[in-house]
Amino acid sequence: MVFLLGIDEAGYGSNLGPLVVAGSLWEVADQRTSEDLYEAFAPDIDNDPHTPCLTICDSKRLHQSQRNVARLEENILPVWRSLAAAPGLLDVPLAMAAELADHAVPLDWSRLARLNAQPSLAFNGQATTADSDEDAEADEWCYFSPKQLVLPMAGDHECIAERTRAFHQATARAGVRLVQLGFVEVSPRRFNQGLAQLRSKGTLLTGISLLLADALWRSCASAPLCVVFDKHGGRDQYGFALRAMISERLQIELESESISRYMVQRGGDWATFEFRARGESHLPTALASMAAKYVREVRMEMWNRFWRLQVPQLAPTKGYPADARRFLEAIRPTMNRLQVPLDDVWRAK
Repeated sequence: MVFLLGIDEAGYGSNLGPLVVAGSLWEVADQRTSEDLYEAFAPDIDNDPHTPCLTICDSKRLHQSQRNVARLEENILPVWRSLAAAPGLLDVPLAMAAELADHAVPLDWSRLARLNAQPSLAFNGQATTADSDEDAEADEWCYFSPKQLVLPMAGDHECIAERTRAFHQATARAGVRLVQLGFVEVSPRRFNQGLAQLRSKGTLLTGISLLLADALWRSCASAPLCVVFDKHGGRDQYGFALRAMISERLQIELESESISRYMVQRGGDWATFEFRARGESHLPTALASMAAKYVREVRMEMWNRFWRLQVPQLAPTKGYPADARRFLEAIRPTMNRLQVPLDDVWRAK
């Protein structure tokens, strides 16, 4: 038995809305690698967004800002549906956005301090623990959480049901099991706090990604694990972050422009951690990319609904720099009236 884990993000370059980091954890019964999964799942699953079958590929190939979210939904919701339902319920789609929260992975945010020379994680001069800021952040998420958002937002129900069955059949036939498709949302406030502490957006992303990988690794039995990340900001060296966040027992196998590979031991278990250029070419990482993108799309839909109720005729935003400033200036008077802190809305980088 081998476990394969892919980690990727969405929203790294935005100024509005959350950064989302997702991970897909797979169990395979033999020595298959992530490169073998597409062959094992053929012809039901491929990586070509132009075919009629279920597609698992880099989210940027499935959905771009100018395109409808339907195609992304019709390929990611079948996977989440198959995880959530017994085989007899595979035709039942996810009904409400709140159901996605069942796949959120709790993290100990205080561990990010290990990436900094300072001995403790301190925001605004006060130490912050994993629990102390959860209640405060709950208030912030009210801007992202209308009471109802029905899923799919645009995808075809019949297509989602058909592809849910196809995913279930393909994985069963291949002897492969998707163990978990989890994610972490980093709100603007928490993002700004982490950035103030670590002083590097890339370091913050690496820390969060490793926290998620560590949490999902703990879901594995004592079996080999291979983790594939897309490279963070073109960096080639991740040894310090791995030692700080995962384990001091680490072997550097390769650090190059195309791939950085490490063997990491935690307790009696070993895992291979790989940071790859074009990491989304690996199926587990591609699925993580799709999950992260979709969670962010759902949150941004909630975000736009909230602010358009406050500011009629306001054009929606995807939150990226070209349009984010326009949106911020349009909602600023309402933010002042509602006493919404800027850090709840605007990410510093």
